[in-house]
Amino acid sequence: MSKKLEQLLICGTREALLSKEMEKEFYNLEQGFRGENEQLEWFKKYGSEHWHYVSNYWFNHGKLMEADMLVISEKEWLVIEVKNYHGLFEYKDRECYINGRLMSDDQVAKMNHRLNRIRHIAAEVSLEIKVVGAMVFINEHSDVRLENGNEFDVVMRNQLQRFIRKFRERNDSPLSNQKFERVFRILKKHQAMSPFVPKS
Repeated sequence: MSKKLEQLLICGTREALLSKEMEKEFYNLEQGFRGENEQLEWFKKYGSEHWHYVSNYWFNHGKLMEADMLVISEKEWLVIEVKNYHGLFEYKDRECYINGRLMSDDQVAKMNHRLNRIRHIAAEVSLEIKVVGAMVFINEHSDVRLENGNEFDVVMRNQLQRFIRKFRERNDSPLSNQKFERVFRILKKHQAMSPFVPKS
C-alpha cells in the first residue's frame, strides 16, 4: 500500500473533510490497490510455488518507473500492470481513453517502455532470462480496445486463470539459491523510492 493511500485512509477514518480532488484520488488509489491484491491472490492460487513476487517495484534505469508486480521464475520474468477500470478502456492515435474521457497518461507506451527497461535489468542477471509482460484488466466490468503492435499481452478477468496456468506450464522449476540471490541483488541495485510522498 502506498503512503499516499495510507494517509487518505487515515483521513477517512478520522472523518476528515476531503476535497473533491482528494476524494477522486482516494477512490482511484483504493481501486488500484484492491485490483493488485486480488490479482496477486489469483497468482498464488493458480501459479507455481516456486515463483517469487515483487509488488510495487519502483526502479530507476535511466528513468524512474514502477511495475505493479514482477513474477520471478527460473527462465522468465513476468511484468504485470493491473487495471481495475470500470468500463471501456481505449487506445487510439497514441492516446488513452476511459469511457470516452481522455486520460492524462499514455498507459500503453509506458507499459512498453517499462518492459524494455526491465529487460535490461534482467540481462544483468542472465542473458537467457526472457521478460514478458501483461496488462491485466481485473474488473469484471472492463472492456478493452487497443491498437495492435504492443509487446505485452492483454488479459481480461475471465482469461486470467488460463493465462497463469500457461505461464506455469513454461515455468515450474525452482530458482537455485545462487540465482535467487543474484536476482534480488540486481533488483535492489536499481530499486528507487516512490516519488509520491503524501503532503502533510
